[in-house]
Amino acid sequence: MTTKRLTPEDVAITLPQKTPDATDAVIVLEVKGNVLADTVRRLAKNTTNRLLAFDAQLHGKKFTFGDGKTDRYYVDGWKLKDQYLSWTLKSLQAAKYKIVVRYIAGSTSGAAYEIQLGTAKINASVLTPADGMVTAQDAGVISAPAGIQMLTIKPTQIKGAELMKLLEIQLIPVP
Repeated sequence: MTTKRLTPEDVAITLPQKTPDATDAVIVLEVKGNVLADTVRRLAKNTTNRLLAFDAQLHGKKFTFGDGKTDRYYVDGWKLKDQYLSWTLKSLQAAKYKIVVRYIAGSTSGAAYEIQLGTAKINASVLTPADGMVTAQDAGVISAPAGIQMLTIKPTQIKGAELMKLLEIQLIPVP
């Protein structure tokens, strides 16, 4: 195992490809002094980043939540254009990500939303498959500059009872 300081706040820990015990491996880090936790989410450049709706900052009133079970870990009650969700993210280097939005849409078509990361924006329409079915929609590719930025998802048009029941937004690194 090796460590490398990336920034004053970030340390990379490189682990061996094969663990000493395939069923139960423990990593112990010995540190000097107190560890100050930074709560800003880091974007991984080598695996899918899942931004769960449960973990988002909710803006606006009257949001509710599903019960958290499989395909019911959504934010519900998205009925107004001034309601939106956000996550604060940090990218250690500039990168591109494919955006996949997982949600459950009602039976009404015509709703639309905007995803913004820093100054980059993607607009998409809500797909309406069979009522109650989970949709994994490729929304497009977005660039993330190095540093801290906010990712938001906001309605641009709401038709029917609500925009969607958002489960998660996935940021998948694009080589």
